[in-house]
Amino acid sequence: MKISKFFVLILAMLIINGCEDKSAPNTHNPKPKEIENETVIPPSMFLNVTGRFLTGGGPHCIQELLLSFQDAEGNDLVKGIEFLTNDYPFVSCEIQGGEEDFWGTIEEELYTLENIYEGLFKDFWNYFPIGLRKGKPFSTKYRDLNGNYDYLYFQTDGQGSPGSEYLFREKVTFRLTCPHIFGDDAEHDIDTWWKPGEDRYVHGVKVSGIGSPICYRMEIDGKEVTGITYINDDRLLTYYGEFDGPYSLAMVVLER
Repeated sequence: MKISKFFVLILAMLIINGCEDKSAPNTHNPKPKEIENETVIPPSMFLNVTGRFLTGGGPHCIQELLLSFQDAEGNDLVKGIEFLTNDYPFVSCEIQGGEEDFWGTIEEELYTLENIYEGLFKDFWNYFPIGLRKGKPFSTKYRDLNGNYDYLYFQTDGQGSPGSEYLFREKVTFRLTCPHIFGDDAEHDIDTWWKPGEDRYVHGVKVSGIGSPICYRMEIDGKEVTGITYINDDRLLTYYGEFDGPYSLAMVVLER
């Protein structure tokens, strides 16, 4: 009799568990606070981590650069540029961006861009759109972002320099033509040099500095850019399952 009561109890527990309300909040695996309550910079479509790209395989490491541009009087030269946007986390941007939108990609007809890597004339993927990240919505969380300015977002192809031990490009030139920013139709070279970031632990997982490179030197048309800083976003991306960042960040002052 005791045995039959035991099995009845087990059966009752199984029925209760099977009828649990699936719409109720998942308290065992709650949504990360930072996803619910904070505005986070949308990552690149590949992420700046050591991983495997779906079509190519092998290690990849995207380098991410955020640049704001101002003139000698401090006027924001990025603000007002036309861009396309969409709801995060979609990669493609298809809707005309407005004042209320935080991010997007710059309209293609407003610029030309070539990524030139040391030892190679151009990247294998040939084209990466320039992104837009507005400073104000993100500046509360990312204190190095100046909320008074908008930022252009650049990225690399995720391949290492030929013959290098590193997963990233050690020198990258972004050859940019953009009258809205520079006030002319000339090509302008943004030369950047990269090195491994610091090893760090995120949620107990080691993120290697080799897989998280930072820009330590930059020149635009041969003129040095100073004050380069970095943003590490130590959150676990629920959509991609990888860690984001760091972003290299700088303010560029142009003589126009």
